[in-house]
Amino acid sequence: MHVMFEVHLAPGATGEGMFTQETLDDTMAQMMTPEQAKAVGFDGLPEPPEGVSSVFVVVAKRDERRIYNVLEQSPQAAQFRAHEVTIDL
Repeated sequence: MHVMFEVHLAPGATGEGMFTQETLDDTMAQMMTPEQAKAVGFDGLPEPPEGVSSVFVVVAKRDERRIYNVLEQSPQAAQFRAHEVTIDL
């Protein structure tokens, strides 16, 4: 089981540097633009509100809390939601 975070970015934010390299390495989190997420097979992704940029972050369920805490503290994340997803490997 995995969790996909739908992250709406604050105005002017790009998501660059939102996670430390240590967090990315430890959790194997994958951050993707909506276009990248669709390209790797995620269908039915929600569209962001008008004028809002978004990214998607996929992580194993066991690391959900760690990513949640980073997003909660990040000034780049204006709003986010978590969605459980199943990934066929």
